[in-house]
Amino acid sequence: MLTRRGGTALGVLVACVLVAVTFFAVRDALRSADNALRLSEATLSIGDAAGTPVQLPYRWTPFERQTGLHRFDFEFDFDASRRAGRELSLHVPVYEPYANVYLNGLKIFDSTTSSDWPGPLSNATALMLLPAERLLDGRNTLRIDLQAKARTVAIPFAGGLSDVYVGWLDELRPIYYWRSFFNHDLKIILFGAQIMLACFALVLFLRKPSDTAFGWMGMVLFLSLAYGAGPIAQILPDYRLIIVYTFLMSPVVGLALVGLSGAITGSATRIPLWLLAGMFVFLAALPQLFDRPVVDLTFHFSLPVTIALFFTSFVILARGVVRNRSLDVVLTLSGVFILFVGAVHDVGVWRGWIEHGLMLAQVSRIITLVGFAAMIFRRYTSMSDALDNAADELRARLTEKERELADLYEEQKRKDAARLLQEERARMTRDLHDGVAGHLVAITALSESDKDLRDNIKASARAALGELRLVLDTLEVEEADLHYYLGVFRGRCVEPLEALGYDVTWSMTRLPELGTIPQEAAFNIIRILQEAVTNAVRHGAPGRLDIRGEAIAPDTIRFVVRNHLSSQDPTESTGGLGLRNARERAHSLDGFASFEVRDEQAEFTLTIPVRTIADNGLQTRREPDPAVCQA
Repeated sequence: MLTRRGGTALGVLVACVLVAVTFFAVRDALRSADNALRLSEATLSIGDAAGTPVQLPYRWTPFERQTGLHRFDFEFDFDASRRAGRELSLHVPVYEPYANVYLNGLKIFDSTTSSDWPGPLSNATALMLLPAERLLDGRNTLRIDLQAKARTVAIPFAGGLSDVYVGWLDELRPIYYWRSFFNHDLKIILFGAQIMLACFALVLFLRKPSDTAFGWMGMVLFLSLAYGAGPIAQILPDYRLIIVYTFLMSPVVGLALVGLSGAITGSATRIPLWLLAGMFVFLAALPQLFDRPVVDLTFHFSLPVTIALFFTSFVILARGVVRNRSLDVVLTLSGVFILFVGAVHDVGVWRGWIEHGLMLAQVSRIITLVGFAAMIFRRYTSMSDALDNAADELRARLTEKERELADLYEEQKRKDAARLLQEERARMTRDLHDGVAGHLVAITALSESDKDLRDNIKASARAALGELRLVLDTLEVEEADLHYYLGVFRGRCVEPLEALGYDVTWSMTRLPELGTIPQEAAFNIIRILQEAVTNAVRHGAPGRLDIRGEAIAPDTIRFVVRNHLSSQDPTESTGGLGLRNARERAHSLDGFASFEVRDEQAEFTLTIPVRTIADNGLQTRREPDPAVCQA
């Protein structure tokens, strides 16, 4: 990134290089052949008037109102012995607007057929061979006819003729090519480059309306296109009809340039759009308001105002360079300065104050366009750099947030693992306490009794051992299907009852195949069924016990434990501690447990949705519903 001082130094260096290149290029275009014969004296006849001697270069201004044919007669000597196989040619560096050339009475050049007049901001150049058969050994006559007006429409701009040169073709051709390039080819190149820059500036303005410099630049470039359209007049003949009015409107371009300078430097100078529109309307009405020819109004009002606006733009940019020291401001300043100098020079040529030569306004546009291009490039790269920096910053923030989320995820995983481990310990503690611990307490109490309770102690110890085996069996495998766990439950809890003489009906064939289920779900189901069977044996009449499992809907299963009552137990019928624990376990499975007594039968029902235990097992674990626990 350039510093302010470095940007200023680089801008000054580039501007000086561009000015130097332009200066030497123009100097080479204006030079003449050293060995050529220079014809600077002629006899001029205007219309039917008698001829008078004139010194070249000769020029007339629009205010002189010279109309009709301007005839320049020359004489020169030729030594045929010096030919030595070389071709003699005639070079006319500058003429305007139209020329016919005659050698000893024979027409050898007609500009109306070879090229069209490029316009008042340009002049024409010509190089032609002098036919060997028409050259005389000795004195030869040369005539150049200039038409003071265009043949299609009267355009009262200046006209004139420079010195002419007679010399060898190989010596005059490089000079002609230089002048032809500056007068025609370069202007076409600049015209295309200006259209491209104008479009690019307006596109950038549409993308970023807050940067008004792009809008002003596009407006300046588009408005000034008419002044560079002379080289394409051959394909746009109607251009000659409006060219005089385009110069009358030139202050609009100057005003837009002032607006551009203010936008670039950020100065307090602001040009509202309504002022541009008002200036345009005023200039359009100027010929009717003052009843003067357009050319007079152009030279006495429009061009001086335009030059003054160019100078104002230069002053604004110069102050901006002192304040901002920006590379694009320095380049734009150099372009506006050269444009100002070129406009002053061309007006001086039109008024006859400066000797006839190249029109510099069009040539000086090179530096102006380079300055505009540099500004567009600088501002566009600044926008791109800002977007890239914002993207890099967002990318860095995103990476940081991803790292934070990864750390939080790992921390949450550790916390979840610790919580699950704690819950598993609590569950195992509760299960051992509720099952094995109760039997051990009973064994301890019986062992401390004075009575011979050996059989009771033996039964309690066997029950405690069964409880412990049931817990270990359910913990032995991590995951299995529901029928496996139900088989463990039958083997540990139901078959001992059958051995004691209970008539137990066991039916689980109507249960669906659910695949593997997690230990916690299986253990809760077994504990609930164990509680139901224990209550049935404890409070039911000896003899018959019915245990069934079935699917009551595609997504719901139900277990039923039914027995006959030996007596009505109000605690169990309304919900004691055992039933509350069963309901709590059922609630953890998103199901519910119920107990009903009717017709001397007790029926315990466990209903569970399949989604909580099938496939991936428990998706969420809900806390026990206090209302259910207290039921």
